[in-house]
Amino acid sequence: MITDPTILRIGQAVQLGHGGEREAARLMFTEIWDEIGGEQGDPLHRCTLAHAMADAQDDVREELVWDQRALAVADLLTDARVAQAGVALPVAGLYPSLHLNLSECYRKLGDLDRCCTNTPTRPSDLPN
Repeated sequence: MITDPTILRIGQAVQLGHGGEREAARLMFTEIWDEIGGEQGDPLHRCTLAHAMADAQDDVREELVWDQRALAVADLLTDARVAQAGVALPVAGLYPSLHLNLSECYRKLGDLDRCCTNTPTRPSDLPN
């Protein structure tokens, strides 16, 4: 069960977006991003928020920026930190979704070379 208050707030913003309140979700994500210190914040918070914020974007280029942020910070995560927050997934379990979202952005932008080369095809392609 997730116990980290920031992760729980990010989840609330996700629910706003899923409920059709995308602008309210983006505003809440922005507020949380500022509170956690943006690029200087806890890597778990940054990765989770960026991954979710990408989905709330109306412009694919903005979505790509947020997806890139999420993937870039994922390498700083540890299984211990993820478990401390109450997340039941190891860090390696995040990578398929992160790569898939990034590839989808490239596909939407018509960059099929990047789309296809960004998607891991074997478990050995994923970080440990």
